[in-house]
Amino acid sequence: MTSHPRTVRSLPNPGFGPAPDYSRAPVPPHGGSGPVGGAGPTNGGPARRRRRGTVAVAALLVAAATAGVLVWHPWTGSGGDDTGAGAGASSSSPPRSTPAAFPNAPLLVRMDTDPGSSTCHSVIGRRDSTTDDPKQLIDGTCDALPQWSPDHKSFAFTRKTAQGSAVWTANADGSGVRRIAAISGGRVSWSPDGKRLAVLRRDDDGVQQLFVVTVSDGSAQQVTTGSAKVEDPAWSPDGKHIAVCIQKTSGWQIHVVDPSRPGAEPRQVTHQSRRALDPVWSPDGRSFAYTAGAPGIATGGDIHIVKADGTDDRTLVQTAAQEMDPVWSPHGTWVAYVRGPFDQPAIWAVRADGTGARRLTTGSIPEGHPSWR
Repeated sequence: MTSHPRTVRSLPNPGFGPAPDYSRAPVPPHGGSGPVGGAGPTNGGPARRRRRGTVAVAALLVAAATAGVLVWHPWTGSGGDDTGAGAGASSSSPPRSTPAAFPNAPLLVRMDTDPGSSTCHSVIGRRDSTTDDPKQLIDGTCDALPQWSPDHKSFAFTRKTAQGSAVWTANADGSGVRRIAAISGGRVSWSPDGKRLAVLRRDDDGVQQLFVVTVSDGSAQQVTTGSAKVEDPAWSPDGKHIAVCIQKTSGWQIHVVDPSRPGAEPRQVTHQSRRALDPVWSPDGRSFAYTAGAPGIATGGDIHIVKADGTDDRTLVQTAAQEMDPVWSPHGTWVAYVRGPFDQPAIWAVRADGTGARRLTTGSIPEGHPSWR
């Protein structure tokens, strides 16, 4: 879903990571089963042996902590920061795998440089994973929806001017800005080889359809046909399919099309009772993250994950706030998304298993449209 924020309010700082749990450090037995020796100077008697055992246990605990033998409890739930379970897990509990660390990869974001203005002042920025200090990359006036190229050496974005909307590209540092082709608006998505872009344009009947544009010369080929409006293209990692959202009488739902077969019937993936938008493929191509729901209705928009064949649809993030625009991290272990009303968006992230939700946007500039890979 696309929007251009106008007002903003200050946002609280994010929560910090969970505290370590030392309760599962290895502890040796408290005593032996063999015979006790005589009470002489060479063995110190039972009392001295008990003291030695206590010292040994303490030393082992310190060594274990120093070596990093501890368990980190991830945040639980998806409604916000949570410090997780307390210490004191019993020794009979099954071992836990180490939660996925926050990705060391930069996020592209849309930033609103003039919140509250009656006109669009969004620009493209870059947010590094190690600092909460997003930097503007391009001097634009109404730029949005950035998308990293497959090799991360460049990115695509949309720009709206008095002449209409178009897709542009730029180098990773913001240099080399170049107009590629006119579009009707909405998202764009790179082919895995970085040579084409899936975009939205209107056909001869005025219906918004999926087109594929060649980056080198701007030439375009129409992929979808019919009377139903198309939104939110997302190219699959293997290049064989493009996910789109199609508006039918039952509402918006995610479909998959084959770009090598223009005009072929799309295959429906989601069967939500609510609308389904903003699909993005997982890096392995096995599933989608997407936005389910609409602002102002029930819980608004929520973040869901569904398998590529439409099975195992599950809720990843659901709160009373509006969530939208999910994007996978490069290794598929985290999902970034937007939370908040359209005019006050903030970037959040959560592990793909629903743990570790954290707020990334903490400054006074609203951020939206994250791109992680």
